[in-house]
Formats: sequence, C-alpha cells, structure tokens
Amino acid sequence: MTQAVEGSATEKLPAADPAPAEEPKERRVRVQDVIVEVSYDDRSQHTLGKRDFLTVTAVNTGLVPMAKQLVVVEQNDYYQEAQGDMDEVKANGGKGVLTLGVEVQDETETDVRRLCKEIVVRLEGASVEAIVSTDFGNYNRGLFDCRPSLNSSETKAYNILLIGPAHSGSSSFINTVLTMSQPAANRHVTSVQALKTNIDHSRKQLYQYPLSQIYSDFHFNIWDVWGLDKYYTPKIVNRLVNAKVPFGWIIDSAAASLDEDFEVTVARETDAVLMHGVVFFMSHFHLIDLEEEDVARTRDIFDLLRGRQYNPLIMLTKLDEVNKAQRSNPLGHHEDMFELKREVSEIFDVPFESVMVTTNYTEETERVFEIDGLAYENMQKILNSCKGFVEANASSLIPLDMKDDKE
Repeated sequence: MTQAVEGSATEKLPAADPAPAEEPKERRVRVQDVIVEVSYDDRSQHTLGKRDFLTVTAVNTGLVPMAKQLVVVEQNDYYQEAQGDMDEVKANGGKGVLTLGVEVQDETETDVRRLCKEIVVRLEGASVEAIVSTDFGNYNRGLFDCRPSLNSSETKAYNILLIGPAHSGSSSFINTVLTMSQPAANRHVTSVQALKTNIDHSRKQLYQYPLSQIYSDFHFNIWDVWGLDKYYTPKIVNRLVNAKVPFGWIIDSAAASLDEDFEVTVARETDAVLMHGVVFFMSHFHLIDLEEEDVARTRDIFDLLRGRQYNPLIMLTKLDEVNKAQRSNPLGHHEDMFELKREVSEIFDVPFESVMVTTNYTEETERVFEIDGLAYENMQKILNSCKGFVEANASSLIPLDMKDDKE
C-alpha cells in the first residue's frame, strides 16, 4: 500500500499525475523532482514487533537521470536504521525500486506506544529527505494471529461479551475495533450499523456481531447487551456467560425473576454460546452517579466470574469528553486518567491492569493513528483474557456448572 509523503521542500503533484486507485490523490506530494513512496510487503505476514520489509519507490520527474545512490530508512523509536543501494533512475518518469529488511528496536517489543506514524527516508545522492506518513493498518496483523488453538474441537472463535449501562459506548467501541482492523488502504471509519438486524435496543436485547463469519481474518465474535440496569445481577450474568441465553434474548423483569417459563425459553442449546471474555463498559458519567448498591452488585458479579476462571475487564469510556487531551493524544500518558483507573480498580476490587480506557471514533470520518493504536492495545488485552479462560478450561469447553443460579 502506498503511503503519504511529505518533505522539507514540497509541492502537491499536478492533477494530471495519476495516484494509485486505493489512495486519495492529495496524499502524494513531490519532494524536489522526486516522488518517494513506501509500501509494506505482504501485510498477511506482518506482526507487530517482528522484522518488516519496506519497499521504497522513487519516481524521477526531472529532466536528468538520478545516479545510483544510497537509500536510508532512519532509526526511530520502533525501527532500527536500514539502508541499501538503488540503481540509476531514468529521467522523465523513470522509477527505481528497493526493498529493505527493517529490524525493530527490540524483537520482543510489541508495545503500540513505540510505533511511529512517520518514517524518514533519505536518498543520499539526490539530497532528498522525505517524511513518510504510515497507517496503523500496517501494524494490526497481530490481532488476527490471536486465535483459539487449531486443535480445539470446541472453540473456533473467541466470544466476547460486552455489558454495561445504556449509552456506555460499547457500540462505538465496536466501530472503533472494526475500523482499526481494516487494511491501511481503507482510510474511512467503519460502522457496524449494517450488521444490525432485528434488534431493538429499547428492549435490552442480546445481540451478536458475528465478525468471524463476516471477516475471514477475525477469530472472535462480539456479543452486546445494551442498557443493563436493575436487572443486571449475578444470576443474569451467570446465564449470559454460561451459554444459557440464546441470540435475541431480552432482559426484563420476567428474565430477572428466573421463573420456570424463562428457564424453558432460554435453554435452547442450538442458539446458546459460551463466552470466553467479559468486558464491563462504564462511562465517566456513570462513575459519577455510582451508588453503593451498584458497586456491591458489580463486585458480586466479578467474584462470580473469577470463580468461573474469567478475568473480567473494565472499559472506561467517554473520558475524552471531560479531558480533551485524551482525544488529542489517546496513546499519551495522562496522569488524571492514571489516577482514575487506580480509583476504579480499588472501588471494584480488580487489578489495575484489568481497567482499560478507550477513545472511540465519534465524529471522525477518516482513521486516526492514535485511536487505532489504543483500540489495538485494548483488543490485545481482551483477547489475551479470552485465551487465559480457554486454557484454564481446556479439558472441557462446554457450558459451566449453573449452581449459582440456585443460590
């Protein structure tokens, strides 16, 4: 995929100069008489923290040939320096191509916060220095490599349950994850609205986003329960994670009572799905209005899940609405956000590492490197939680004991 190029002395290409079909024309600019492009070879083989192969293409728009010269990809926080010789490039549109193997600073380092969204490329002989903008879509392959064991007959894809009060941002988070997961050539924010059918959020329905069926690279599905409130109890959550609730199930007072009719309604094994990970969504505004009974109920739920070998996670949302720095730099260290995570971990008695913060796409129409990076970091943690659950229950990945329903 061709990347954007900027330089110290630049001008936009004339309209007559064609751009690649997958790229907006204005993302290609001229550095003196040379157009420099960088592409990542074979995205399917790329994994964050591993060696990359970058192809540098130089188009000579000048009237004289460009002599053989040294091409350098400068060291940054993520990549080590790489260099190689490019053969002479003819004048009047001649093209030179060089593929370089680029090592990362630490082969075991997979921290997205070390990624650089710009790469400096120098053509020494032509005295050209180009700042090449990258896209997060070049680094997201590791997300697709996290999958259940191939020899597991029970688990083909992880099932992730998102629960929380109304307007806690779970749908926006799903949009953000889908956007982050797309190839770099797709610059637009993705929406899950097209995946929603036969769902009425006002009825608090359980809804599945069957991502593993829609996208061949995905090995996870997301289940969303919208607007849990007073019916959000350990009994209900136990049924949600224990494959005792079918697709389209509606949480209401009848469901909360767990009467005999409800028992018959939900126990349809053909529809039931065991969850492998659980994420609780809480917005900044819900935290402000927390009451003691909300805290006690949620802590009871976390205790129940831990007893089932889950690692329940908390996702804090909409913090960027009260702290603008969180939106302008989602991957930055914000001391007030750090303190809030610490406070939430103490309130709900969960490890600090189990509390996450997301900055979701809201009004943006094009992808933002830092929003994608934070979504990737959060999904890594969620999928690792699923992996831990599957490994802890490797002997029998079937619906678990329902004894707590009777307590």
